[in-house]
Amino acid sequence: MKKYVLFLPGLLFPYFLIFSIMLSEIGIGLKILIVITVMLFISALLCVLYVMRAVLKNQWDAGETGRIVFVLKCCQFPLGICMTFFEAVIVWVIIKMNWGVERDITTAETVMLYCFSVLLALFYFVVLNLACTIFLGMPALACVIWAKRNGLLTKKEMVCYGVGSFVNCIDVFFVRALLKKLKAVFDVTKDILNANSDA
Repeated sequence: MKKYVLFLPGLLFPYFLIFSIMLSEIGIGLKILIVITVMLFISALLCVLYVMRAVLKNQWDAGETGRIVFVLKCCQFPLGICMTFFEAVIVWVIIKMNWGVERDITTAETVMLYCFSVLLALFYFVVLNLACTIFLGMPALACVIWAKRNGLLTKKEMVCYGVGSFVNCIDVFFVRALLKKLKAVFDVTKDILNANSDA
């Protein structure tokens, strides 16, 4: 259970990005929100790097780490779906706001305002998507590298699982498939250890 604590900053970071907009609306200062965001980002990054190092140095069980990542990715799965829907709604609202309202400006200015609004919204959601995938994708990537080192994955499979671990929503299925491969080797190892202890 203690290992889950190291994943909490990365799990909470995308949610904080969402709620920071609401918090700014109720009077919390922008500087305070930026400081909290930066601190949460740094702590999440440091925790993730520690987990990756522990897996690659065989200090953490890769199978157990994979299970933790899978559970947390399942928790983030609804957020990923909601974000995709929210992105579409925001872009649609921006389009309606910029093109559906009568303005006393030239067509060129309208196009520039429209492009800037869309790019700003998309940039925010790209950052949000990255936050959702990178902090849980990196530990999953460490498990993939560990599996390749121990002959559980081919080079092509390693690339496939590695990339899949960073694709929002789909990453859950890639981690699940990786867990099956990891489970096979740990079951064999457990049987060998049990046989040696009986002997």
